[in-house]
Amino acid sequence: MTREQASPEPLLALAREHWAIETKLHYVRDVSLSEDRCRVRAGARALACIRNLVLAIIRRAGLSVPEARDNFREDRQAAISAVTGRVL
Repeated sequence: MTREQASPEPLLALAREHWAIETKLHYVRDVSLSEDRCRVRAGARALACIRNLVLAIIRRAGLSVPEARDNFREDRQAAISAVTGRVL
């Protein structure tokens, strides 16, 4: 950015965009899926992709993460349907 473009308002907007991503994705993975406690080093990127997929499936089903944990733990058929999109 030039000096004129780097006024306080655009810089604040950039910072807010960064923290929006942090809050929407990384914080959810850290808190809901205990990502920070995970000790996996080999394959960590693949595991992060799987976690993102899980969150996308949960959101597509219109559930919160704690709600999905409770529902899918008790009703495996609902979990399979959420992943495949089919009722078995």
